[in-house]
Amino acid sequence: MKFLIFIAFSFGLFSSHYAQEVTAFELSNFERLIVIGNFPLEVISSDRKEAIVDKIGSKANLDNLSFSYSQKTLTIKYSGSFVEEVGIELTLFHPGLISAIEARRGAQVKVRDAGTFTSTVSYKADSGGKFVVDKVYAPLVKAEVTKGGSISINGETPIFEPTVKTGGTIASVRLISKEVNANVALGGEIICAPIEVLNANVTSGGTISYTGNPKVTQKVTLGGTIEKI
Repeated sequence: MKFLIFIAFSFGLFSSHYAQEVTAFELSNFERLIVIGNFPLEVISSDRKEAIVDKIGSKANLDNLSFSYSQKTLTIKYSGSFVEEVGIELTLFHPGLISAIEARRGAQVKVRDAGTFTSTVSYKADSGGKFVVDKVYAPLVKAEVTKGGSISINGETPIFEPTVKTGGTIASVRLISKEVNANVALGGEIICAPIEVLNANVTSGGTISYTGNPKVTQKVTLGGTIEKI
């Protein structure tokens, strides 16, 4: 079922140059998040459950912004072109852990103090989506970039599984990982810092770069590079 969450308040902040409209949306519980559209969103751990939307562009239309739930997944979508920024900034306050987040069509997601998990956590950037993930701790962390975009991530995990397909970058030199299973296909780059083991596969172009002195098992098919930096 798809529906727009009730508006808690809306007011204008005025300056000599422009008016900035701020709108709050009350949220229900969720464990997974999908963000679609060319706008920035910051996730902040809090006892609050709401999304704050700053309308910073005259072309922004909040009628194009929707919040929908399916099982335990919240999807936030701004309909329209993903080539140009849509003129909104969104801050999401949420009390629980979010085990899976996707950024699609140019969404720029920042996760502050991602948290400590007892199971797998995953981040996926598709079609120009971007992530900055701070302080994630989990037994297994998965990161995937498809069709451009990027993920920058730090924290600690025994096993890290980064994947890049058809262009994009995953930067994880500040993610402390004992084992890294890295895959690149059809272009793109992964930069990682495994402590003990690196399993690296590149197919049809792309680069996997690593620091440190792990035991390396590597395979390159139809071109590509695996290198220590």
